[in-house]
Amino acid sequence: SGVGGVAGVALSPSSIQWSWPATPGATSYDVFVATTGQLTGTSTTTVFMDNGLAVDSARSVLVGAVTGGGLGPLSASATIYTLANAPGPVSPQYMSLSTGGFVVNWTNNGNPPAILYALGYTVQKNTGGLKTSTITVNTLFAAVTGLHPSQYAQAAVVALNGNGIPSAPYILNSTYTLANPPASLTITNNTSNAISVGWSTNGNSTTTFYQVTYSTDDFVTNVTTAVTFANGENISTTVISGLLTSTTYWIVVQAENKLGQLSTFSNTVSTITFNGGAPLGLLQGILPAATTGQISGTLGNGQFISLTSQSGSFPTNTLVTISSYDVVATLCPGAVNLGVAINDNPAYMPLRAVLLTLGFTVSGSSPTLSSTVTLMRYVPSSGVCVPLNTTFNSLAQTLTAEINDFGVFVVAAPPAFGSAATARAYPNPYHVNRDGYVTIDQIPPGSRVRVMDLRGDTVLDQTADAAGLVTWSATNGAGRNVSSGLYLVLIEGGGTKKILKLAVIR
Repeated sequence: SGVGGVAGVALSPSSIQWSWPATPGATSYDVFVATTGQLTGTSTTTVFMDNGLAVDSARSVLVGAVTGGGLGPLSASATIYTLANAPGPVSPQYMSLSTGGFVVNWTNNGNPPAILYALGYTVQKNTGGLKTSTITVNTLFAAVTGLHPSQYAQAAVVALNGNGIPSAPYILNSTYTLANPPASLTITNNTSNAISVGWSTNGNSTTTFYQVTYSTDDFVTNVTTAVTFANGENISTTVISGLLTSTTYWIVVQAENKLGQLSTFSNTVSTITFNGGAPLGLLQGILPAATTGQISGTLGNGQFISLTSQSGSFPTNTLVTISSYDVVATLCPGAVNLGVAINDNPAYMPLRAVLLTLGFTVSGSSPTLSSTVTLMRYVPSSGVCVPLNTTFNSLAQTLTAEINDFGVFVVAAPPAFGSAATARAYPNPYHVNRDGYVTIDQIPPGSRVRVMDLRGDTVLDQTADAAGLVTWSATNGAGRNVSSGLYLVLIEGGGTKKILKLAVIR
């Protein structure tokens, strides 16, 4: 009987392995091309390797068993296609990238023109997990549509031979669809030195990053980035801080997909930073009576200022207006042109100390200041400049001091005093519940300062700081309040001594 059950398996684009059941008594098997009858080879086993074939070509064979009686009947014809070549790479791999899809490209890599290709792609779903789909085409490209903005995708292409068997895959790099531009950008809050904004992500995935940019001239020349793409922030709100008070700002937002490809810009919004209703360049706000309060912002000259009050600092809610102040060198000893004027309405002296923080960056530049500079309150009625116990922060470029009255405040580096003869105590008399503290200054740095009552008991024994300054809040060494009355202030420094009389009134 003839050979039966001939089957083939395509092993490559140029080879097929044929096999069949053994025939009793057969010593070998002859394999013939079915379409021509030509002998293509002989095998002593039930397996035959058919090599040197064309890519994705149909191969039909007949097999006959050879026994002692010669070649027996031939089998029925069996037909198999060789495999197709893997599709070839092309650059760019992806074209027509959009917010909803892309086009994948490849070359035929020697495959016949009419061959089919299967594009398989996997995308990251917005709800989590992956989704895989397949597109079959007879072209060298395929369009993927229906995706979401800024969505991850990974694609691979195979060629299908005549039996529908896939070739080795051509695996593309992963990609992302483009991001939609952020939508509905709005201003959600506006303070003296900060603007809050929010926007719609407009369907973008959570792998989308956003950049927020602002300008003071509608992006003509002045452009500053508040949130950069480099931060990798998937956000829909932000606060832009450190702004100038009473200044117009324009703001836009842009989106970026994971590959760094940018969307167009959102709508542009603009606003003027709040200054409490004061004239342009000034800062105004309410310091409340019953709670803590703060007014902070940047004056028209770019100088930062902050006032922080304690609960009970004022008998009623008090409107405070702050403006820059041009300082002449003769105003206070060692004065530099850094000053502010602070006025309140109603005109109250604070009942409790108010914390003043003043930046020393003006119009984009900072003077070189030593750590011995102090804030001084200038008293126009007497021409006196009262130094304040000042904290110098070179990193933040600020000076901070407690103040017990409003008026004009200047930055000064007072000259060093070598003798206690110039010592003074201010204010005098010292109203404890109104003045905050008394200042003893114009003495050599490191001077010993003692305050004694008329019985000779010492209630303060302190060393002057590097600026020749000591402050006292009418308490003794145990932190208890001293009584109203007359006190003696003994200063010893620079080899000299001086005694001042100081009246304390509660």
